[in-house]
Amino acid sequence: MVVTPDEKKFYVTNTISGSVSAIERATGAVKVIPIGKGAEAITISPDGREVWVGMPVDNKIAVISTAKDEVAETLDSGGKQPQRIRFTPDGNEVWVSHVAADTLTVIDAKSRKAVANVSVGKRPQGIVFSPDGRRGYFALSGSNQVAVIDVPGRKLVENFETGLDPDGIEERRIGIAANESEGLAAVADEQMDDAVVLHAGGGRKPVARQHAA
Repeated sequence: MVVTPDEKKFYVTNTISGSVSAIERATGAVKVIPIGKGAEAITISPDGREVWVGMPVDNKIAVISTAKDEVAETLDSGGKQPQRIRFTPDGNEVWVSHVAADTLTVIDAKSRKAVANVSVGKRPQGIVFSPDGRRGYFALSGSNQVAVIDVPGRKLVENFETGLDPDGIEERRIGIAANESEGLAAVADEQMDDAVVLHAGGGRKPVARQHAA
């Protein structure tokens, strides 16, 4: 699920029906947008104008116009089985985890063209970027790791260990002093029903493990 920057609309992928539900927060009105088989991966542009949805069965990406809530364009994902997808913080690029190809594909958001492929490890899934967009963190479900990527350089910096079968990953910022903050990455562990919390800046060892209720 993604939310528009003004928090007025939600977009939810429906994998079985191959669609996206656009939900108006104020009224609860729902518009179902047909997408394609297995629609799952979803991301929204920082300006809220576009929602991109990955279709892992057909290796396609649908681009939804949030002004019209309809598919404006469909393009090739650039690999096999696009499982997760995310805009960079500046909105210039969209990174796609291709779980069946063990690669990340970088797509120019304006031209819609794939501009790079980055090999990271087995079965890349969840994606998160540091607030400045210089680092990317990618859950590798096939090797129980998170890959750290130099985003401008398009290269692997390092891998560090998680729990079993990491998938979802998210970044949150916590204040540590006036005008300072530290990023933490939380990696969901599907097989153990918990999450590993790791520093996104300095050390790579887990700082906490949170058990899901």
